[in-house]
Amino acid sequence: MPETIQISAVIPTYNREKTIARAIDSALAQEYPASEIIVVDDGSKDNTRKIVESYGERVRYVYQENRGVSGARNRGVNEAKHEWIAFLDSDDYWLSHHLGHMANAIEATRGEAALYFCDIKRAPDEGGHYHWDHCGFKISSPFEIRHDAGEWALMRTQPMMFQSSVISRTVYLEIGGLPKDLRTREDTLLFF
Repeated sequence: MPETIQISAVIPTYNREKTIARAIDSALAQEYPASEIIVVDDGSKDNTRKIVESYGERVRYVYQENRGVSGARNRGVNEAKHEWIAFLDSDDYWLSHHLGHMANAIEATRGEAALYFCDIKRAPDEGGHYHWDHCGFKISSPFEIRHDAGEWALMRTQPMMFQSSVISRTVYLEIGGLPKDLRTREDTLLFF
């Protein structure tokens, strides 16, 4: 496994006291550990702060007035210290090999892509299916690099999802991050 790929995990959250610990625990349980874990609390009014702060120095807690998920993700990227950003929604979780697979893909392609993504499996209460099967998306090898993946972004259901992606911090900042005025489909615009 590569040891030079440093990944900052960014977890935006808002009133997720019931799920934030599961998300953080999954980030901490990675076989290839994140170099840092940043939770951006987007103005929660519940016990989110108390739960996150219980992790001590293992997790950096950043609070901001409510700006929406785009504002929280943008803040997390600005706070991050490393080139690769892995987003994790606070109501989702990663399997223990997720960041290792991402680091292997980055190393195998010499970091040439701005965005790396993998498949996700939906929870049983969401049907338990794999997202790529639902999209009708396949790749022909363990890692596939495209210099223009516009056709993937234009699929009826796109295969990229933030919670299964690792994004170049440099490129994210160059394109201006996520638009602050969009509350949905902000990820689709970024992928374009």
